Amino acid sequence: MKIHVISERGKLVGTFIPQPVQPSDPRTPVCTPVARRGQKLHEMEVANAEAYYRERRSAELHKIVKKKLKLK
Repeated sequence: MKIHVISERGKLVGTFIPQPVQPSDPRTPVCTPVARRGQKLHEMEVANAEAYYRERRSAELHKIVKKKLKLK
């Protein structure tokens, strides 16, 4: 699953897991994070990313992201 990651000056700022769009309802909002000036937006593949959030293991997900992107 692809996730969005925002970093700033080599540090992790946050992660975002895009939700699938419901094609049956065109009014469903679609959102994505936007990086501010000085920040970078990354898109990367992480297996079972939703499971980390569901099981309240986001710290583990952040470790994986930091290692893949070589962030502090």
